[in-house]
Amino acid sequence: MGSTFTASTPVATTESAAFSSTNITANTTAIGHSHDASSFPQPSPYDVYQLGELSVSHNNIKTDLVVSPTAKYALVVSDLNAFKAFFAKYNESYLQKDASGNFTGDFDDNKTLGNDIDNKVGQKANNAYLIEHAANPNNPTSAESIAAGIAGEEAAMVYFLGNYNTGITLLKADASGNFLAVHFTQTTVNGVTVYQPSPCNVD
Repeated sequence: MGSTFTASTPVATTESAAFSSTNITANTTAIGHSHDASSFPQPSPYDVYQLGELSVSHNNIKTDLVVSPTAKYALVVSDLNAFKAFFAKYNESYLQKDASGNFTGDFDDNKTLGNDIDNKVGQKANNAYLIEHAANPNNPTSAESIAAGIAGEEAAMVYFLGNYNTGITLLKADASGNFLAVHFTQTTVNGVTVYQPSPCNVD
């Protein structure tokens, strides 16, 4: 896991502490944390659930900023009622836990939600990235494998947020530091239908 950061607006000192409401005040509008270089840069499924649940219990909280050495993201609650409806159908039992009972941050791939998102979408996007970048999907270099993994995880996240009507939007900072909403587009690579993330301007 990464470290936490603060900002000019009130931000809880740690995301886990924020989740337990330890550091939430009436003025808290955002939480934030970082992902270190050893993990994927984009927000995890756990981050999505945590932000949504915090927004339900503390209506002012609408944003989770996630920074890494390679990218900056923001999860934004755009429709709280949609999140409530999503959560009523897909609660935290769809998230993976380790042997100690702690959330790992990912989906449980043994359940329909995780299988659909990670295996059907994420893995296809991973392979499509390798093919489009002229890499050998069966024998990629370490750098190609990392880049494809990031592409696959990002595609899976964007597909999850939109296709399951979570009420939460993923934004990603461009080279100028402007946050743009990321949506998925359906395309075909070598005869395989894949979902790939694409930024668009925020109105």
